[in-house]
Amino acid sequence: MPNPRIDSKNDDCVEAASLSEHTIRRERTFQLFGSAILTGLLSIICGPFSAHTYCENRAIVGVLAFMSILILVLLIRNRGGALWKRVLSDLGVVICLLTTAGDVAFTWYATQWCRQMLIQPLSSSLSG
Repeated sequence: MPNPRIDSKNDDCVEAASLSEHTIRRERTFQLFGSAILTGLLSIICGPFSAHTYCENRAIVGVLAFMSILILVLLIRNRGGALWKRVLSDLGVVICLLTTAGDVAFTWYATQWCRQMLIQPLSSSLSG
């Protein structure tokens, strides 16, 4: 014979688990938006602002671009129900897209610049 006390307890746990999962999923908007802003600021600081270390910073900027893509995917999956949460999520998506585009452009430019700096000393030492 089923025990009604155990069955009712399991039903409550299932309802609480589904409710808490739904609540937690919607509350990640703030953390993801903050992560998007932080990744964007770090990309600006590590990339174009550090002019003398372009060649060394390409890997760091590549990691930041990957993090930005990951945050972008999570922001798209985590669209909130309220209007202001959707606006915050959309702003985070725009920040992530701009960060990724900027990081890719910086990596391409830094690679071209580093190749030019590497070839220039080699050609001057060979001619002299």
